[in-house]
Amino acid sequence: MIIEMQVAKTKDFARRAQCYAAKAYSRQADKNQQCQDLKEIILIAIADCILFPGKPEYKSKHTIYDEDTNVYDLKDFYFAFIELPKFSKTKEDQLENIIEKWTYFFKNADEPSEKELEKIISSDVLIKKAYEELNRFNWSEKEFIVYEQEVKCISDEKAVLAQKLDDATEKGIKIGEEKGKKEGREE
Repeated sequence: MIIEMQVAKTKDFARRAQCYAAKAYSRQADKNQQCQDLKEIILIAIADCILFPGKPEYKSKHTIYDEDTNVYDLKDFYFAFIELPKFSKTKEDQLENIIEKWTYFFKNADEPSEKELEKIISSDVLIKKAYEELNRFNWSEKEFIVYEQEVKCISDEKAVLAQKLDDATEKGIKIGEEKGKKEGREE
C-alpha cells in the first residue's frame, strides 16, 4: 500500500502516482522472481489541491477494466484519490462514514476545531492515533527526546525478547539433536 500526501499541485501527479505503483509492483518481482506471488498495489493519494478538475466528487477510484467487456481482469492496481478542496462537509455531525471522517480530519488537521476533532477522534481509534502523531510535530525538543527514548526502550525490549526466543529455539534444537543421536546409538 502506498499513501501519498500531496500538499501542492504538481504537474502530472496522476502519472507520478502510476509510476510509484508500477515501481512498487515491479520491485516485488525483483525480490523473489515469482509473479504469482505479487501482491496488489493500492495507492491512496490525499491531495490538498484539485487533481481532476472535471470531476465534481471529492473521492475518485481508479482500476483497470477491459474496454470491450468492462470486466475487471487486471486487479493488482487500485488507485484512490481524495481531493480535500472538493470535500464540502464542515461539521462533525454531517459525517456519515469512516472515509468522510478521515477526509474531514485531513482537511482540518492544520487548524482544528478541538471540539469537532475530539468527537471524531474519540469515535475512531486509528484517527486518534493519527491525530496524536500529527500532534507530535508540535512537541518541544524535550518532549520529543522523551518520546524517542521511550520508543527506543520498547524497541530494545522487543529485540531482547526476540534474541531470547532465538536462543531458546537453538538450545531446543541442540537438545533434540543430541537426544536423537543418543537414541539412534542405543538402537
